[in-house]
Amino acid sequence: MSNILGGSIPWSKYIPHKPFGTQMAYLMLPHLDALFGGAAGGGKSDVLLMHALQYVNVPGFSSIILRRSLTELKQSGALLDRAAKWLSGKEGVRYSSDEHTYYFDTFYKNGRPGAPAKLQFGYLGDYRVEERIRGEGDEPAKDEGMVAEYRDWE
Repeated sequence: MSNILGGSIPWSKYIPHKPFGTQMAYLMLPHLDALFGGAAGGGKSDVLLMHALQYVNVPGFSSIILRRSLTELKQSGALLDRAAKWLSGKEGVRYSSDEHTYYFDTFYKNGRPGAPAKLQFGYLGDYRVEERIRGEGDEPAKDEGMVAEYRDWE
């Protein structure tokens, strides 16, 4: 994990390019909730994926990106396709197609292995989404991100 912009934005080796202006502004926001809108091709999906990947080095980190439908997730060039282009073949990354989830190997500062980080994809028609957001039986989770993204780490 390194930083960009003089160290103010955590960065991940899994993000293949630097954000452009409005993406950078979004990633720098200190708020728990933010909106990022615009026309098609404006970088919204990229910035969601960048944001979710910023902390996949943290043991136990979990993030979920939601879309309205499975079709919106699976379309060519959509989030699952983009994530596959960014993450396929990367060392320490495993993908479960049944769960639409990427798992990342993590390590504590002392070098000991940590709990894997997760980047999950879901859609609102999936009855399992609420369970995935809540942690499958754990205490109700706190919403720490956008409506389209949930982040949780210990």
